[in-house]
Amino acid sequence: MPDEVVLLSDINFQKVPKVDQELREFLRGKIVIANLEGYITDNPTSTDLGMPNDSVKKLRDLLNIRYVSLANNHTLDGGLDRFRKMEEVLQSEGIICFGTREKPYVIFEVSGKKIGVLAFAWRFTGAKARELNLCWISLKKIIEQVNELKLKTDYLIVYPHWGIDLEILPTPWQVKAADKIIDAGAHLIVGHHAHEIQPRNGSAFYSIGNTYLPKNAVTSYYPDSVSKGFLVSLMVKDSLVSLSTIPTIFSSSKLKISSNQEFSTPCITCSDFPQEVLKNYTSYYRRKRVKRVVPVFTGNFADYLYRIPYMIALESLATMFIGFLRRNRSKDS
Repeated sequence: MPDEVVLLSDINFQKVPKVDQELREFLRGKIVIANLEGYITDNPTSTDLGMPNDSVKKLRDLLNIRYVSLANNHTLDGGLDRFRKMEEVLQSEGIICFGTREKPYVIFEVSGKKIGVLAFAWRFTGAKARELNLCWISLKKIIEQVNELKLKTDYLIVYPHWGIDLEILPTPWQVKAADKIIDAGAHLIVGHHAHEIQPRNGSAFYSIGNTYLPKNAVTSYYPDSVSKGFLVSLMVKDSLVSLSTIPTIFSSSKLKISSNQEFSTPCITCSDFPQEVLKNYTSYYRRKRVKRVVPVFTGNFADYLYRIPYMIALESLATMFIGFLRRNRSKDS
């Protein structure tokens, strides 16, 4: 029976990289979980995150992935039929999917301990399909799921797709949400979607960066920093759970464990936010954030009054613009 769980971040094998032998050996024999950012199609193109059928087998064979969250903003890019096809292909390859409305969480056993993993997608990542386990601003449904799952498990992990794309800091809403989720009974939060490594606060890893994404029209604007990420490992021994992080780095053709020289970004997920920052975090976030055009979600009434309508309008404009760019690229090719 495995005694270790490893959580990866965002992954898409539209183009299958060479996976370094050291990483393959590290993941062998462990329970590996990832956020599958894309969908299955017979005709993948470089204009979206569609993956060929055999990519699922590669995820299993190269990285030993056994569970994937589908709660993100790209699993339904190909429509509902392809989403259902992906569920079928995953099942046929022995990979269990969760993070959906029908199946928000999974439970498995590690060294005699029942581990639960709950996944959800924040609506303002662009995820909006009713088939997914979604969260807006209110955490009522998520807290109910945490309360349900903690009665069935010994250790509870929440695995959210949340935050702002390419933002180096969690939003004030995320900081408050993480506190509420931990207070409700979760032991660990491992977040993704931002594609950048963000600071950690105690048991909350707001974003662990990327594991692997292809270079194409969807990711063409990403900076070099998104090629870095962390794996979060949980070792279960004698009823105790210990955490560790392993840095990874990828190029368009290779994914590997990173050396200290390659991983120039400070190991900020291994240390907490300074407490003086958290005392007035909203003010700190307004000063230090990168994405100035995005409203500052704080979890208060103002989010409902004008930030949500503004974000939905911004999302619509961005969707139209991206669609225009993709159509032009398709014509050029």
